[in-house]
Amino acid sequence: MTTRMGRFSKLILIGDIRQSDIKNSGFEKIYNLFDDKKSLDKGIMTFKFGTDDIMRNDILAYIIEKFEQLK
Repeated sequence: MTTRMGRFSKLILIGDIRQSDIKNSGFEKIYNLFDDKKSLDKGIMTFKFGTDDIMRNDILAYIIEKFEQLK
């Protein structure tokens, strides 16, 4: 996919580094690889959602906050 991008195209990669059922997916490595100033200068942006971004319901936000304490 990335080798087929045309001019003015956008490519969006989405993943969840906290996904517990997928071990060693490599997504976090790719995220960290492009999470720097040089990538940003080239127009490559990274973004992480936090618990404040959860819109599903309050109980889910609470559960994710508790899981974060396990780290």
